[in-house]
Amino acid sequence: MLSVKTFLKMLCITPRPEAYEAYQTDEGVKGFSDISYKEQQLEWFYPYVKEANLLGLIFGYLGEISPETGKAPFKPNREISRAESVKIILEALELKEIVTLKNIPVGDPWYKYYL
Repeated sequence: MLSVKTFLKMLCITPRPEAYEAYQTDEGVKGFSDISYKEQQLEWFYPYVKEANLLGLIFGYLGEISPETGKAPFKPNREISRAESVKIILEALELKEIVTLKNIPVGDPWYKYYL
Protein backbone atom coordinates (compact mmCIF):
# COMPACT_ATOMS: atom_id res chain seq x y z
CA MET A 1 0.00 0.00 0.00
CA LEU A 2 2.66 2.46 1.02
CA SER A 3 4.79 1.31 -1.89
CA VAL A 4 1.96 2.07 -4.34
CA LYS A 5 1.59 5.58 -2.91
CA THR A 6 5.36 6.16 -2.98
CA PHE A 7 5.61 4.81 -6.50
CA LEU A 8 2.86 7.09 -7.83
CA LYS A 9 4.43 10.08 -6.11
CA MET A 10 7.80 9.26 -7.74
CA LEU A 11 6.04 9.39 -11.10
CA CYS A 12 4.27 12.66 -10.14
CA ILE A 13 0.90 10.94 -10.48
CA THR A 14 -1.89 12.19 -8.25
CA PRO A 15 -5.04 10.09 -7.94
CA ARG A 16 -7.80 11.53 -10.12
CA PRO A 17 -11.17 12.35 -8.50
CA GLU A 18 -12.62 9.02 -9.72
CA ALA A 19 -9.98 7.19 -7.67
CA TYR A 20 -11.81 8.31 -4.53
CA GLU A 21 -15.09 6.80 -5.74
CA ALA A 22 -16.39 3.25 -5.94
CA TYR A 23 -15.49 1.28 -9.07
CA GLN A 24 -17.93 1.73 -11.94
CA THR A 25 -18.75 -1.05 -14.38
CA ASP A 26 -17.82 1.13 -17.37
CA GLU A 27 -14.22 1.45 -16.12
CA GLY A 28 -13.53 -2.08 -17.28
CA VAL A 29 -12.13 -3.04 -13.87
CA LYS A 30 -13.94 -4.39 -10.87
CA GLY A 31 -11.64 -3.54 -8.00
CA PHE A 32 -10.13 -6.03 -5.60
CA SER A 33 -11.75 -8.70 -3.47
CA ASP A 34 -9.97 -7.60 -0.29
CA ILE A 35 -10.25 -3.80 -0.60
CA SER A 36 -13.74 -2.50 -0.08
CA TYR A 37 -15.14 0.94 -0.77
CA LYS A 38 -16.56 2.66 2.29
CA GLU A 39 -17.59 6.21 1.42
CA GLN A 40 -17.43 7.59 4.96
CA GLN A 41 -14.47 5.43 6.06
CA LEU A 42 -12.28 5.29 2.96
CA GLU A 43 -8.94 3.62 3.66
CA TRP A 44 -6.03 6.03 3.09
CA PHE A 45 -4.57 3.78 0.40
CA TYR A 46 -7.78 3.24 -1.61
CA PRO A 47 -7.30 6.13 -4.12
CA TYR A 48 -3.65 5.21 -4.74
CA VAL A 49 -4.41 1.53 -5.33
CA LYS A 50 -7.35 2.39 -7.57
CA GLU A 51 -5.33 4.96 -9.56
CA ALA A 52 -2.52 2.44 -10.13
CA ASN A 53 -5.13 -0.12 -11.18
CA LEU A 54 -6.84 2.31 -13.58
CA LEU A 55 -3.44 3.11 -15.12
CA GLY A 56 -2.81 -0.60 -15.69
CA LEU A 57 0.14 -0.77 -13.33
CA ILE A 58 -1.32 -3.23 -10.84
CA PHE A 59 -3.92 -5.96 -11.24
CA GLY A 60 -3.77 -7.93 -8.03
CA TYR A 61 -3.23 -11.67 -7.93
CA LEU A 62 -5.12 -12.78 -11.05
CA GLY A 63 -4.47 -16.44 -10.34
CA GLU A 64 -6.68 -16.13 -7.26
CA ILE A 65 -9.82 -14.52 -8.73
CA SER A 66 -12.86 -15.18 -6.57
CA PRO A 67 -15.55 -17.13 -8.45
CA GLU A 68 -18.22 -15.33 -6.41
CA THR A 69 -17.12 -11.74 -7.09
CA GLY A 70 -14.92 -12.09 -10.18
CA LYS A 71 -12.32 -9.97 -8.37
CA ALA A 72 -8.67 -10.71 -7.65
CA PRO A 73 -7.16 -10.03 -4.22
CA PHE A 74 -4.71 -7.17 -3.85
CA LYS A 75 -3.25 -8.38 -0.53
CA PRO A 76 -2.55 -4.90 0.87
CA ASN A 77 -0.59 -6.18 3.88
CA ARG A 78 1.70 -8.45 1.87
CA GLU A 79 5.12 -7.30 0.74
CA ILE A 80 5.66 -7.65 -2.98
CA SER A 81 8.53 -9.61 -4.45
CA ARG A 82 11.42 -8.16 -6.43
CA ALA A 83 9.95 -9.63 -9.61
CA GLU A 84 6.61 -7.93 -8.93
CA SER A 85 8.40 -4.64 -8.22
CA VAL A 86 10.37 -4.84 -11.46
CA LYS A 87 7.20 -5.57 -13.45
CA ILE A 88 5.42 -2.54 -11.96
CA ILE A 89 8.42 -0.28 -12.57
CA LEU A 90 8.73 -1.41 -16.19
CA GLU A 91 4.99 -0.97 -16.78
CA ALA A 92 5.27 2.58 -15.41
CA LEU A 93 8.27 3.32 -17.62
CA GLU A 94 6.24 2.11 -20.59
CA LEU A 95 3.33 4.31 -19.48
CA LYS A 96 5.72 7.29 -19.51
CA GLU A 97 6.99 6.13 -22.96
CA ILE A 98 10.55 5.59 -21.73
CA VAL A 99 10.67 1.88 -22.69
CA THR A 100 8.51 -0.44 -24.75
CA LEU A 101 7.41 -3.88 -23.62
CA LYS A 102 5.52 -4.83 -26.78
CA ASN A 103 8.06 -7.43 -27.90
CA ILE A 104 8.29 -9.27 -24.58
CA PRO A 105 6.82 -12.74 -25.09
CA VAL A 106 4.50 -14.24 -22.53
CA GLY A 107 6.50 -16.87 -20.71
CA ASP A 108 6.52 -19.23 -17.81
CA PRO A 109 7.34 -18.09 -15.21
CA TRP A 110 5.60 -14.75 -15.87
CA TYR A 111 8.48 -12.68 -14.55
CA LYS A 112 11.20 -14.28 -16.72
CA TYR A 113 11.23 -11.55 -19.36
CA TYR A 114 10.81 -8.71 -16.88
CA LEU A 115 13.95 -9.65 -14.98
